[in-house]
Amino acid sequence: MTSFSISIEGLVGSLVGAAAVSDWGVTSLVGQIPSVTHLTSPVLLDILQVGFFLTCCVMPVLDALLCAALWALPLRPARLEALVVAAEVGCAWSMLEVFAVILLTSLLELDQFAKFSLGHECDAINALLQAYPALAHAVLPPGSEPDCLGIVPALQPGYAVFAAAALLAIPLCLLVIHAANNALEQAAHHASAKPKQHDAHGASPLRLQPHGGMPMTPDPIASFLDGTPGATGSTAPRTTPSAGTRPLGRPLLGD
Repeated sequence: MTSFSISIEGLVGSLVGAAAVSDWGVTSLVGQIPSVTHLTSPVLLDILQVGFFLTCCVMPVLDALLCAALWALPLRPARLEALVVAAEVGCAWSMLEVFAVILLTSLLELDQFAKFSLGHECDAINALLQAYPALAHAVLPPGSEPDCLGIVPALQPGYAVFAAAALLAIPLCLLVIHAANNALEQAAHHASAKPKQHDAHGASPLRLQPHGGMPMTPDPIASFLDGTPGATGSTAPRTTPSAGTRPLGRPLLGD
């Protein structure tokens, strides 16, 4: 998806022709990183390419999947804690919002940076084009300023999509992690208060609730049958009659 476009104007744009307008997206930027310069080691550029791809493409998607799993799946405390740690790491290394801000500020300064890089190389050409408007009208595209070089960036709908996704991902990720931590704390408190109330497979699965409160309780019928507290209350401890206690429903001899 196209995120932004760059149009080269001025005398350079007229000489370049159709290639003066180029469309760019996140994936196309990743592919162009190794060829941005020949002044540094290709290994460093490859490392930069891999880092950019992981933080701006892989981690945002992985973090969204982890948060969805935390919210939707019933998980036992050990697995829930492992997924919480993984989601926190993914949220920390997801830098799509950082890329959105850097891209916007870079596009605003791109034209000034290009002219600064040229220095005084185009001063004579700029003076000639400004002194002879007819010449500038003949060699420059319509609507172009009488300059040697001009860069006009433009944001495309793809930028709005991933910028909105980046801004929404931050609060949603924090909300899910907060709810999962609350569930773990309350499950640990519940287990410490009644350490023997476990089934044969360990702790009961947890499912997050929208308010981040206590996870869903086990089935009350199954809890009643194995003697553990259910969702509606707790079962009384079973007692056996003592030797001198008269069992109900059995008459004594001589009655």
